[in-house]
Amino acid sequence: MLSLKGLRGTLVCFALCLAGGLGALPASAAPTPQAHLLYVREAGADRCPEEAEVRGVVTTRLGYDPFSERAPTTVSVTLSHPPRGLRARIELVDATGEVTGARELTSKRGDCSELASAVELAISLAIDPLSFAGGPPPAETIAPTAKPNVTDVNANLNANVNANANTNVTANATAKPERLRARLGAGALVSLGSAPGVTFGFTIKAGIRRVRWSMNLEVRADLPSSAQAAGGTITTALYTGSAIPCFHQGLFAGCAIAMLGGQISSGANFPISKQVSTVFAAGGVRAALEIPIWKKLELHIEADLLAAITRTTLTVDQDNNVVFRTPPVSGAFHLAMLGYFR
Repeated sequence: MLSLKGLRGTLVCFALCLAGGLGALPASAAPTPQAHLLYVREAGADRCPEEAEVRGVVTTRLGYDPFSERAPTTVSVTLSHPPRGLRARIELVDATGEVTGARELTSKRGDCSELASAVELAISLAIDPLSFAGGPPPAETIAPTAKPNVTDVNANLNANVNANANTNVTANATAKPERLRARLGAGALVSLGSAPGVTFGFTIKAGIRRVRWSMNLEVRADLPSSAQAAGGTITTALYTGSAIPCFHQGLFAGCAIAMLGGQISSGANFPISKQVSTVFAAGGVRAALEIPIWKKLELHIEADLLAAITRTTLTVDQDNNVVFRTPPVSGAFHLAMLGYFR
């Protein structure tokens, strides 16, 4: 059976050691520290408590609601089902997107109720460790020079941890390196400026992701788009590939785009009806919102602004009158679904 008393000492020690990363422990800090919670139950851990239940328990433990979507600190919890037992991985991510610490809790018996209790305690400690470590009294009773003696607290807690080392919940206090995760997905887009009219299309996306950055490849196909001009019909289609490096901050990402492909343009019902295929090259930027929605799936909402490096020119008579030329600037709005392999 899990020894949560011994685990409590371990987690308090861990939370105090990471206090600098949370920014919630200085003497001048607000009395109610807050954090953004990311809670994921992977396959096999579906019977563990839902996020709403965990939030409620943590709120009850601390005596206030510590969760805020706008908090600079993120507590990420992932529950998984390895070949034996259950595992919970807890990561602390600061305002810059840096992982300041990580801890894994495991239950060899596969009892999610016991593991969930440990996770709820760990979340509470990560957000507000001094509330469990005999922190300073209320402000009105603190002497001007009174400060919590973290060194003494750690010494006492380390003794408690050593006395309870044989617990069935194992805690690895060494921060693990960031995971490099592969992802793949597809989406739809609407574009304005790359063709005579509004264009719809599709994308296929693949990439690798760390906490603060990602590198992505994207294949884009714009469906043929037509418009009337000078008594005839102009039709264009665009097919490109892009390299897209991104910097991530929480749910938001800012990206650069290097695009290369081809544009097929044709004119019909003109004195000279013809079709031309030209190279299309562009560079630009992307703003993205990446929202976890279920297990290892994310919804991506993206907006692109592109500047054309090469431009297609379509003429339809002997006088070389231009009926279409690729605009210098175009934009696109994407919706995509991406899944992670690990």
